[in-house]
Amino acid sequence: SELSLLKMQVNPHFLFNTLNNIYSLAMLKDDRAATAVLKLSELMRYQLEQSNSEKVELDKEISFIKNYVELQSIRLSEKACIEFKCENSNPQALIAPLVLITFIENAFKHGISTHANSKIKIELHAENTQLQLKVNNQIFQNLQEEAPSGLGLENVKRRLQLAYPDKHQLEIKKHEGTFEVLLKINLV
Repeated sequence: SELSLLKMQVNPHFLFNTLNNIYSLAMLKDDRAATAVLKLSELMRYQLEQSNSEKVELDKEISFIKNYVELQSIRLSEKACIEFKCENSNPQALIAPLVLITFIENAFKHGISTHANSKIKIELHAENTQLQLKVNNQIFQNLQEEAPSGLGLENVKRRLQLAYPDKHQLEIKKHEGTFEVLLKINLV
């Protein structure tokens, strides 16, 4: 029951910001508004359908992440560089749903600046029963000064403990203006 409660805590800031971005695109009569609405719809459908599942196919989780990255990329200026690399040799492998997205959401939340060049690097590698996620982003000074709640990271750490006891490793490093996550999961 604790795991179900943790999965249900969706980031309302993401929804609010996405709707504002879509509104802005619509006001500008930008053709990307329709694409953004479709991506948001796919994300919400996945969250509703899969959030109650104990495990989902890794391929579906990766599609969810790709849609999220594409939706976020629509709103970014040319000052932002997003690198997303994904290798999955076992698409039928199962994973706890929505356990990876928090790290990617944090990268977009804290690693994008409207004034300076920004770069987010996401690497997802799955082979056999082993999954590795690396997320690297800059942290901008104005965002460093904010008092982060850390609720999302604490939530996902607890979910990993419950879903993958003794079957995962999580390293989070913050140094010299960068934030780096390395997550390894044994999906068995």
